[in-house]
Amino acid sequence: MQPSPKEVRAQLDRILSSPRFISSRRLTDFLSFIVEETLSGRADQIKQYTVAVKALGYEPDFDPQADPVVRIQARRLRRALDRYYSTQGFTDPVRIEIPKGGYVPVFSTQPSQPRELDAGSDPTITSSTEDRLFSLPGGPSLAVLNFAFHGKDASDSYLASGLTEEIIIALTRFPDLLVIGPINRITEPELGQGVRRIGQEYGVQFVLDGTVSRRG
Repeated sequence: MQPSPKEVRAQLDRILSSPRFISSRRLTDFLSFIVEETLSGRADQIKQYTVAVKALGYEPDFDPQADPVVRIQARRLRRALDRYYSTQGFTDPVRIEIPKGGYVPVFSTQPSQPRELDAGSDPTITSSTEDRLFSLPGGPSLAVLNFAFHGKDASDSYLASGLTEEIIIALTRFPDLLVIGPINRITEPELGQGVRRIGQEYGVQFVLDGTVSRRG
């Protein structure tokens, strides 16, 4: 059964409010753009160029043949959606997918199904961690924090953000590595506490952090 536009938009809101998408502006903008374009009858205009310029903020001279950023971000988006539906969105009524080979989303209705894990049946599983236990990544998983910057120049902040994003893009080229980020920096007094919190919240095995400073 094909869901209505209203149901699809409600599902989009659910996805965008999940931690994985809240922490990534690019994935949020990418998914919002292709869903709205499809619902508005402009699916035929969803191309690498239009996604880069209208969703990701690139200049009109963007060359999709020279820059693979849209393909890389689409790969990240597909993996993020798979991750969402195997955990938090397991029982959501509508499924949004992006078939490989294109960027036009497909909408379908998910059948009602019970949770596979019962928090009450296992004393080691609590309701707060139940969603994350549906499908933890089989390979290595990594959360990347927004790099900190040292300096008073505002451009240092942009440099740190840019380097963080470039590192994430580079890491997503490894198909067996689940990469989440950028994530807001740790605020806990103890770094170890913050790392453990991020690992539990996002279900990852490793956390990558860094700082940027400019000399001369």
